[in-house]
Order: sequence, then structure tokens, then C-alpha cells
Amino acid sequence: MNKKILFITKTALFLAILLVVQFFSKPLGQYFTGSLVNLILIISFCALGIYGGVILAIISPFLAFFLGIGPAFLIIIPFIALGNLVISLLGGTYLKRIYDKKKEKFKISFSYLMFFVVSPILKALVIYVGVVMIAIPLIPNLNDTQIKVLSAAFSYSQLITALIGTVLAFIIYPFLKKIIKN
Repeated sequence: MNKKILFITKTALFLAILLVVQFFSKPLGQYFTGSLVNLILIISFCALGIYGGVILAIISPFLAFFLGIGPAFLIIIPFIALGNLVISLLGGTYLKRIYDKKKEKFKISFSYLMFFVVSPILKALVIYVGVVMIAIPLIPNLNDTQIKVLSAAFSYSQLITALIGTVLAFIIYPFLKKIIKN
């Protein structure tokens, strides 16, 4: 099969999985859905490489918004995409290093630190600064309750879901690695 067609097919498959998971898990709450989204973003980077990971990280929040399964305000979506990009690039890169290059102890320790600590913290920080500090103040006619709810949804909960997603990716990736290559 042509490599371009295979890449497009795999990318579309991961995008469909991501959207279906968001659609069906939305009633289960942000912690469940967000954790699964982070898991899929990291695994998709490992399966698709940098280009597929970037495409998925950026396109998925916009599609979720237009399908009505994402946040209600378009101004928030670019910051979610940027946060997704951070967890996808960092998390995916270091997950692959953890499982693919177990040669030097220092590199493994650094990879674990980058994967389990830095990538979730950076994702949460990017989303917090972007959404809570930049986007929410720009949304007209929000009352105090709406501001508090939005701020809570895009603060510490982003860190928790990113951490859960990285742990799930760490556990699941070795099993999916063989399937992904085929």
C-alpha cells in the first residue's frame, strides 16, 4: 500500500477513535474523557509519528467543538490544541524513548522524568495560561459562576487528566506497539 495512503488512513482512524471516545465518554465527566483523550494523543504520536501526532493534536479540538462535544467557546479551542500538541509531542517522544531505547540508565531516567512529570505539567500550564488567563477574560457576558466553572475545568483538572493519560499510555503502549507496527 502507498505510504501516503496508509498515513492518511491511520491518521483518520485515530481521529475517528478520538472523536468517538469523546462523544461516548462525555457523560462520564471531564476526568474520564480527558484522561482517554491524553492517552490517545500520546499513543497516536507513537503510531503516526510527528506529522500525524501534530495533525491529530491540532485538528481534534476544533472538530470536537464543531460537533458539539468540545468546549462551548471557540476562543478556547486554540489553547486546547496547543496543550494537546505539548502532550502529544513530549509525551509521545519520551514514551517511544522509554520503550525503544533502553540502553543507558541516565537517558531512561531523563525520559521517565520528561514523560511522567514535565509533559503533563507543561500541557496543563499551557491550557491554564491560555484559557484561564487569556481567553476567559475575552469572552463577553460571562457571569461569575460561569467564570468559576470554566476556570476550574481548565486548571488543575487538566494536570490530573494529563497525568492519568500518561500513566495509561505507559501501561498500554507495549501491548499496542506490535499492533501499531502492523
